[in-house]
Amino acid sequence: MGQYSEVERERLLQLRAAVYQRDGAKVVVVLGGEVPVEVLQLVGDGLGTAIEQKVPGAVALADQCLLVLRERGWAGDDELAGELEVSLGRTLPTRGLYALPVDLEEVSALLESGTGERSDPGRADQLLIAIDGRGAFRRFKDTIARWPDELERWYRFSDERCRGRAREWLAASGYRAAPSTQGPNP
Repeated sequence: MGQYSEVERERLLQLRAAVYQRDGAKVVVVLGGEVPVEVLQLVGDGLGTAIEQKVPGAVALADQCLLVLRERGWAGDDELAGELEVSLGRTLPTRGLYALPVDLEEVSALLESGTGERSDPGRADQLLIAIDGRGAFRRFKDTIARWPDELERWYRFSDERCRGRAREWLAASGYRAAPSTQGPNP
């Protein structure tokens, strides 16, 4: 449970910016030959762009990403792996999944806020029971905030899971995330 250095934090910020700017070359440069496991969903989106733009080194990074996605198997990982396989030209697009230009973070926020449908209502109910009691999540966040590195790890983990659940929910609804044509909100 290592600590995050300023270099790692800056690398993540650069990766996020490159993904949102659809700058495939910068994605490959920022990754530097390594696929950070804690942000695979974000990395996969960036590599999809890099492959589309035929950036040297993107295919090798995508192969690394595919191996880890298939092994990990979290919500949205299979969907992202399928999208990368299509980008690499190794398989045909899944029939019935229509490209929808969306920001996965916005979809995730809607799902988590309760204004959208959740992909697994039973799981949500179980989690609500598990953290029974007023202020349980707030207490969790207050406690973990005592350790800044653990708090950062929690947010990376949470972002990754939310992004994956949003991708999985879209696929279950007949869509696949396509890059937003408008780019990020300022």
